[in-house]
Amino acid sequence: MTLKTLYVCDNKSNIELFINHIEKTNTKITICPITTDHTAIERYTDSIKNHTGENPKIIDFAEIFHKKAFDIREDFIKLISDFSDKQLFNGKNIKTFLTYPKEKLSLWWLSLISEKNTVKRDSFNNLVKFLTIIDTIKNNSYDEIIIDVSYEKLFAALKKFFEKKKEDVEFLHHPKKNQKINLQKKLINFLNVFNLFINVFLVKINM
Repeated sequence: MTLKTLYVCDNKSNIELFINHIEKTNTKITICPITTDHTAIERYTDSIKNHTGENPKIIDFAEIFHKKAFDIREDFIKLISDFSDKQLFNGKNIKTFLTYPKEKLSLWWLSLISEKNTVKRDSFNNLVKFLTIIDTIKNNSYDEIIIDVSYEKLFAALKKFFEKKKEDVEFLHHPKKNQKINLQKKLINFLNVFNLFINVFLVKINM
């Protein structure tokens, strides 16, 4: 029986760990590279071919990524606008909360988030990656799914999602968290729209 395996990876994935994990024969491997690093993709392809004797199938992630980005861009912009008006701080919205004392200027308007720019921050790109990975898995049939991504927040979001869905997905990469978090990092983490969007979009699309 041939085992169909999906390998989701980026440019920092541990291909050696993946190779040690899979069977040498009767395995059809599909690579889902969430990176444009062609050198890394070629290295993964060569390693898999040397191990199994066959070239793996490579998903054109860039094509489906850009389609997904176009589909959700308006929802992304609307979500930021709605978020800025929500009363989260003792009856104050974030625009009021971040207003400089005795001034009329809110630091909110100086943030990249308030610009609603999908290019300047990586939060939108990571959200699209997250949704595209889920669509790829949902729209295809695999016997084994192995995810090996290096970006900590994307890793954590995917792990949380599949654990909640109780789906059998294996994660090879385990980023180490920095335990020392100062006040500035706490604020950045709070304003990290990627985490916000993950939760909102999961509810919105009933995933």
